[in-house]
Amino acid sequence: MQRQQVVQHFWRRWSVEYVHQLQARVKWNSNVENQVKIDDIILIRNENAPPLKWCLGRVKEVHPGADKIVRVVTIRCSDGSMIKRPLSKICVLPLEHD
Repeated sequence: MQRQQVVQHFWRRWSVEYVHQLQARVKWNSNVENQVKIDDIILIRNENAPPLKWCLGRVKEVHPGADKIVRVVTIRCSDGSMIKRPLSKICVLPLEHD
């Protein structure tokens, strides 16, 4: 019973604090370079599922608007399907590229 509570507490804090930190929020009108690039590994947020059930994916396309700011990306999921998601529903994982 106690172990279950510790696990639930950990995942609740992880999903609220760490994942929220990964999802940088900048104003759309700022001149900051887009953080999402093709071939980035991302975590697809799903508020209806526990964090262990969230899907991993790889960014295959970015869709900039008329103002050249990316707000939507096309993702290849780990099961092979392709989906489009807004940046507010994904988290770019901090991986080092060589």
